[in-house]
Amino acid sequence: MIASFGRPVWTIIREWFQDTSSKFGQVWSTNEGSDCFYALDVLLHLAGVPNELTSKWRWESTVRYFLHALYAFQTVIAFLQTKHVIERDNVFDLFVEVMKWTFFIVAYFKMFIMIRLGRSVAAVRKFIAGKEMQSGDAAFDELQRMKFKRSALFLLRILFVLMVMDAIFLSVPSGATAIVFFVPPEMKGAGPTATVIIHFFGISLLPFLILCKFSCNMATVGMLLMGMQANIKILANRYVKIMDKSFDTEHHLEQLDREVRSAVDQQMEYWRHLHILRNLVEKTFFLVHYYAIFSIGGFYYITQNIGVNAFSALLMATTPIFLVEYYLWCNLVESIQNEAETIGDVMYELCAKMPYHREKHSAYVRLKSNMLILWINSCNIRAMKCLGLFDISTLAFVDLVNVSYSVLMFLINMS
Repeated sequence: MIASFGRPVWTIIREWFQDTSSKFGQVWSTNEGSDCFYALDVLLHLAGVPNELTSKWRWESTVRYFLHALYAFQTVIAFLQTKHVIERDNVFDLFVEVMKWTFFIVAYFKMFIMIRLGRSVAAVRKFIAGKEMQSGDAAFDELQRMKFKRSALFLLRILFVLMVMDAIFLSVPSGATAIVFFVPPEMKGAGPTATVIIHFFGISLLPFLILCKFSCNMATVGMLLMGMQANIKILANRYVKIMDKSFDTEHHLEQLDREVRSAVDQQMEYWRHLHILRNLVEKTFFLVHYYAIFSIGGFYYITQNIGVNAFSALLMATTPIFLVEYYLWCNLVESIQNEAETIGDVMYELCAKMPYHREKHSAYVRLKSNMLILWINSCNIRAMKCLGLFDISTLAFVDLVNVSYSVLMFLINMS
């Protein structure tokens, strides 16, 4: 009876492992046509963020319930760890514990934000994947989309590597790691074998799973910004093609008007989805900004106090995620704004080169007025802001580094 029960269980485990290995195999595929959104779906699936595509996967519900149970188990262990750290009455240990719980809370907030804004993400993602933007140069369009896929896959692969590194570092025994990551005494009574299992599922896997939650927001928004960056480059190239195009002298205005109207239709559709993405970025960047200020200085302060060991390596491997997230968003937002200004410059040049025909004066004035309005709107695209506090740009990243250094110096002076 036990054998008949055990066989299907091991069969299920083997099939699930093969299916999961296949998914990660696609994430690490070197094929140029690899679907970067599939890799993102794997990350969101591990983070516990549902969407329409992952709901169709085999074992999706089973894995989701297992991960939720594992998260609950790890939370119980974390509470017990905190209880014993408080009993030590050591200020530095308490500070490390505060940093740990702050990271957990921010990770869960990011997961809930992604669930709450799932429809906005799906709308922008559908627009990017739909290849609606066309410049008239198929080779150029395909090149931009291929660059987007390569960059997005590279970002996700780096994240997965950092997560695995953190899991390995946390599995290495060290006195510094035992400050806040240890099997609670209440659970050690189950025996040595059970203690090893508890340590693996409750501590060793913790950084990988919690980083999935923490980075799901960064990866999703970063990938959408990359996709919109590729699309606005395609749009800008369309206007360049219009400027370089030779029109019939007699029907120049009519042909130009038709080409511009077609491009403007694409531009309006792009602005609509960019507005959706702007709301998403502005709502989440506030959390990214202030947590990065607090965590970067705090993590380096802990590293300085505990010396060189597995736990300090864990912190040093985690900190680049905050920096990459912040710089990636700032750089991509600035790049999109620069491309919008490029479109405005091309519009202005089109207006300047537009031939005047006295007999088509009204058509000339109407077209030129429309293009001047488009030029002004393109050059004055509303900047993305952190809840209206400051513009999201690479200058904000420089300020972040300066403030984080100030936080580090403050903590050192206070210790």
